[in-house]
Amino acid sequence: MNIISRGVVTLLALSTIATNVKAVEDYPTETKVEITRDDNQEYHEMFEVEIMETAVMGGGHSIQVQGISPDALPASLSQSDLFNPSGLSISQFDSILLGTALEGMGEIVWNIEQEHNINGLLLLSVARSESGLGSSQMARTKNNLFGMRAASGYISYGSKAESMKAFALLMNRGYANMTLNQIAKKYCPFNVAHWTKLMNGSYAVFRAKLTAN
Repeated sequence: MNIISRGVVTLLALSTIATNVKAVEDYPTETKVEITRDDNQEYHEMFEVEIMETAVMGGGHSIQVQGISPDALPASLSQSDLFNPSGLSISQFDSILLGTALEGMGEIVWNIEQEHNINGLLLLSVARSESGLGSSQMARTKNNLFGMRAASGYISYGSKAESMKAFALLMNRGYANMTLNQIAKKYCPFNVAHWTKLMNGSYAVFRAKLTAN
């Protein structure tokens, strides 16, 4: 495939998956791209992308979102905006999850960010603490990545993706716009400092993996 444009672009109606580009206009400082999204919602975001030609019958293009530089990420999870997407790309999430039980699920994490306005690095930090990113017995037998419980015990999910979505919904319903420390006081009230330290530690591990790549 040939790259036909590269740089900072404004995406209109951003798609979570590569889709047909309806119009491309080049400007001195940016490229304007109009894309069809499955649910036809439209909004503006700034991303560094590569627009690539495809051999799909009928023409069209696909986009590859590059994501922000790891150096541009906040120094800790405590300093992050937890209820907006992180700015990372699918491939960056894939690199974080490489070699774990969640390997290959970067696109799912990215989609959840867009659909639920939650920082994927918060989601993965909690999953690392609660289930070793899917390696615990509870994660293997119940697809439960976050230790989520009901009155009858730990909840079983049909898939790990379903568990991620349930956690995102929980965060939005019960913790929306809280800081990490505020979340800790409600999510883990008996060990706030330790839980916060674990979350920031996981974030540091993820940030280091991204920097190494």
